[in-house]
Amino acid sequence: MREAQEEDWDGLIRTIVLNMNLIIMKQPKISWIAFDENERIKAESLLKDNWGETRSVKTQGEYFFDEQLNPMVNYQDVIKPIINAAKRVPNEVTKGRHEFEQKLYVNMLGHFIAIRGFEYEFISESIETTTVVDDGGKVASLLFKTLESEEKMLIFEDEIEKWMFDDDGEVILK
Repeated sequence: MREAQEEDWDGLIRTIVLNMNLIIMKQPKISWIAFDENERIKAESLLKDNWGETRSVKTQGEYFFDEQLNPMVNYQDVIKPIINAAKRVPNEVTKGRHEFEQKLYVNMLGHFIAIRGFEYEFISESIETTTVVDDGGKVASLLFKTLESEEKMLIFEDEIEKWMFDDDGEVILK
């Protein structure tokens, strides 16, 4: 083994340039759909001045509940796949609706409200970026090994750190 030299790179890909156009969704807005009109009226009277208010929550820590008010699944596990499947058009509002197969409950300011589903909307934006993967960073060559068959192999730092020399100068696993 020896350190890599410039001519060792002949015929090998040394740099990869990735030009990307990413379409990113901004923060979505979720609106619960009351299970029925009676449930909507109940929610409005329980929430009083907070009715219709926008609230920000962490979707991993908020749960849907069954009829016995046992937590079933967090918002993220349910909502994320549905919204991620929605079409994203840069600088346009995407709207959608999802209804559950069963009645679920959500905790709204300490009150459990029966819902049938939710409506969502979000705006997407387009971002262009370029990333260069090269030997100066992620593909850094530390050692270069030429086998008898002239097969070339790069060995990276994280692989080297697994090895050490024993007292006789042999390379062994740490």
